[in-house]
Amino acid sequence: MDEVVQKEETGSGKVRDREAIIERKLRLSENPSSIIIAPKTREGHTLVKILFAFDRAISRIRLRAGTYIKVQDAVLCLKQAEGFIGRLNDFILSFGDGRGLFGSFYEDLETKKMLARRLSTYIILPRTNEGKEVAGLIKRLDPALLQFRNTCTDFGKSEETLSKLIETVRDFNVLVQELSSVAKISYDPPRDLETLLSGGVGEALPRKGRKSGGVA
Repeated sequence: MDEVVQKEETGSGKVRDREAIIERKLRLSENPSSIIIAPKTREGHTLVKILFAFDRAISRIRLRAGTYIKVQDAVLCLKQAEGFIGRLNDFILSFGDGRGLFGSFYEDLETKKMLARRLSTYIILPRTNEGKEVAGLIKRLDPALLQFRNTCTDFGKSEETLSKLIETVRDFNVLVQELSSVAKISYDPPRDLETLLSGGVGEALPRKGRKSGGVA
């Protein structure tokens, strides 16, 4: 079982399910290597859901390179992942607040436990450096995006930026599809992805799709 907890997979409304999720999140939060993410935008939620599959695929490719996966194919996959990480970082820097390079978005244990008690948060124990990097970037992107939406008065810039955001989500999904194919593991895109990609920008979180909370 993957050492991750995902918001998307629960939501049955059963108290015991919620308690089990929270208990496991609290346990994982004690691991210094675990990362907790509390997105407030629908794009942030979707990126996190894709992140779990990204980290799993990269890990499988690294482990099987030279045996079940050709070395050149593995190298190409890692370069593609590196390229996406660079583009995501550049996109964050385009907001102009420097969060892509400066400041800490990693919480102390007390704060992690507080956040872990919320079903709207996710916790991941990355298997790979790439997974850790993307998790950190998502933690920076989500508040920057929220601030941008609340303060930007240039509608032309807003449309351009949010279109780039949708493109980033789409590219991440396509990348993970390709990585999963090479790794020969299944990948089910988030159920709300199609709604996000086709629904335009600046709309509210969709009411339908994967329910909140869960354990992977």
